[in-house]
Amino acid sequence: MISFIICLALLIGGYFVYGKVVENTFAPDDRETPAVRINDGVDYVVMPQWKLFLVQLLNIAGLGPIFGAMQGALWGPVVFLWITFGTIFAGGVHDYFSGMLSERNDGASISEVCGIYLGNVMKNVMRVFSVVLLVMVGTVFAVGPAGLIVTLLGNSDFMPGIQWGKERFWIRIRKTGDERNTEASQRTMIQEIWMNATEITAEETMDQEVFSIGANEKNAVFRLAAGNITKAEVWVQEHREYSEEQLAKLRQAYEIRTEKTEDGTVRHVWIRWEERENFASSTETDCHYMLDKNEGILQFSDGIHGRIPDDCGEASIRVRYRCGGGKRGNVPAGAVNRFRETTGFVNQVINPMDMSGGVDRENVETAIQRQGRAFRHRGRAVTAGDYEALAMESSGSILKAKCFPGQGRVNLVLLLREHNRELENFDLVKRECLRYMEDKIPASLLENRKFRILESRV
Repeated sequence: MISFIICLALLIGGYFVYGKVVENTFAPDDRETPAVRINDGVDYVVMPQWKLFLVQLLNIAGLGPIFGAMQGALWGPVVFLWITFGTIFAGGVHDYFSGMLSERNDGASISEVCGIYLGNVMKNVMRVFSVVLLVMVGTVFAVGPAGLIVTLLGNSDFMPGIQWGKERFWIRIRKTGDERNTEASQRTMIQEIWMNATEITAEETMDQEVFSIGANEKNAVFRLAAGNITKAEVWVQEHREYSEEQLAKLRQAYEIRTEKTEDGTVRHVWIRWEERENFASSTETDCHYMLDKNEGILQFSDGIHGRIPDDCGEASIRVRYRCGGGKRGNVPAGAVNRFRETTGFVNQVINPMDMSGGVDRENVETAIQRQGRAFRHRGRAVTAGDYEALAMESSGSILKAKCFPGQGRVNLVLLLREHNRELENFDLVKRECLRYMEDKIPASLLENRKFRILESRV
């Protein structure tokens, strides 16, 4: 409300102060207007002042009062600023000078006025531009109200009905993809509906880190400031010079960036190197690196299996990365309530439910146990212990798995780490576990629906 009152005061002040400046620049005089002087009863007609005001209001308002309110709701108080200053310094000045120029040239249109002062070429240009602009304005006037009505009233087939003595709407929810024929699709319970919902992850964008490398330094290793990396970009500066043809060919293989001088000459070329698990299949020309995301260790090759970065002095290697994951992302409902950066058409964000699923990385002892079980089952579920080990590998949200085979069936019971908070997400964990295990268990169990994943009743 305060910003509204301030902007309203600025509009009134702009009318009396800046309006006076504009009027002194191009002041009206006592000459007759074209409507009085020509007055042919067709194109030039004398009208009362109140009708002139309504015509002008129609010309400048249009969808403004409607879209202005919508933009204000979406973008916040900043809308008041650009409407206010735009009206004072641009919109009002444009309308006033256009009207005065037309009045002093027998009521000519904007294209004809341009022809008088700028020549016939600009007159024709403005004629074409005016036609295109009119088509666009007409489209906005047609689509704008229609879209607003659909937004407010909904689709024509979204009609209410009387159910259980109250007015209700039927909502059709259709699953697609792999979920259609799974057991989970037969047991779906809707607890709440959130409009404009999306998935989020707990990540932190770290400051860019830079490194340098010596000439022909083999197997160079660099340690980043943080671990638990979820996404990383490694950019390496090239020492050699490239022609435009070579750059075009390089762009087909890698993502590159160039730094140019003032005259447009390419000064530096940066290549985004690609991550690999190992250098076994890399050649001496491949721009590959390895990254231990848990520890934050970056490693380059020996020049035989993968290129060695060029020695371009300091800061020739730039690393941008994000860190995240772990239990710290399991925040309660309502904890996510602000933006780091402004997002168009979004003025509020909130997590309506507790966030779950974040698990800290395993320690060395747990990793050794997991690897020992992996050596035993070798990616195939045969014994009850194999089923339990594979289930534990599928998701970090699983605290314990217990297999109950018998009578040609296999029942696998899962206990989640935060059982009370993650119970409503059991189906997500279940699908994740099933996707991981479906190529490791006998096909006959899946085809005959003899394999079930159940939640623990504790």
